[in-house]
Amino acid sequence: MPTGVAKPGEVTEPLEKIEVKRTAAQARQVTVTATLHDIDKNTNNIVLKGPGGNLVGVKVKDPTKLENVKVGDQLVITYTEALAVGIEKAK
Repeated sequence: MPTGVAKPGEVTEPLEKIEVKRTAAQARQVTVTATLHDIDKNTNNIVLKGPGGNLVGVKVKDPTKLENVKVGDQLVITYTEALAVGIEKAK
């Protein structure tokens, strides 16, 4: 990388390159009561209908949890929402 002083037009690249990187992350746990809308026991996937009427597909990690539930059951679900933001200086 060049250093020193140059006349206008002599330098084709920056004398100094500064990179600024900042990241921020935030997470929160949410607990809602949802209606079990659909179950696929072959793939351990369920579809939940949230309090606002939205449908969300979820992969169930422990298939034994599906043994005692049926479509129409009310489930209390706790999940984590995460948001990460990265900021970089334009090049």
